[in-house]
Amino acid sequence: MEKSRAFDKTVHNFPIRGHSFMPPDRIFGRIEQKLRKIERIVSPSEYHTILSKFGTLKKWGQDWQVRDFKSVAKTVLKSTLPVTLKEQKVITIEKARKRQVEFQTVYSSEPIFVNMLKPKSSLAAMDRAKLVPKANQVKEAKRKDVAKLMDYFEMPSDEDTKRFYDDVLRGTEADGQSVDESVLEYADSDAD
Repeated sequence: MEKSRAFDKTVHNFPIRGHSFMPPDRIFGRIEQKLRKIERIVSPSEYHTILSKFGTLKKWGQDWQVRDFKSVAKTVLKSTLPVTLKEQKVITIEKARKRQVEFQTVYSSEPIFVNMLKPKSSLAAMDRAKLVPKANQVKEAKRKDVAKLMDYFEMPSDEDTKRFYDDVLRGTEADGQSVDESVLEYADSDAD
């Protein structure tokens, strides 16, 4: 927000659960209807094809990245606030108020101004947030289930699908689990 040339003020209005309608709700409903009519989807590209019919599709790792703002926020933002974030209905950030954020627990109430930043810190520090590395989050039981199911369908031969299943079946070192080589048999048989 500090560096933005397009925005001087950002207002986040949080709707009351169950009492609001947002335009994306209709799109999600249409996507669900389309997906129900498809018996099986075995490749990420099949999802991409469907989703791209309803809007602009941006792929993670190609068109956008995730940054670890949480780690940087710990060094910049105060750890305790005089407000409970879950109770807020409106949060306003203004460029002119560099250190304060407005909070409202009721849509029509007067805002409470809260200094969110630690002394001698700036939101510009958020630029230091590192990219979050891609990490497999598939649990071992799910990994084994996917490997068993692969006997019952023909996997598309494109590289994106192969990388997807390699990722699902291999896991990562970060999850602290060793790789079960038996679940990778498809890769060997696919290469033949």
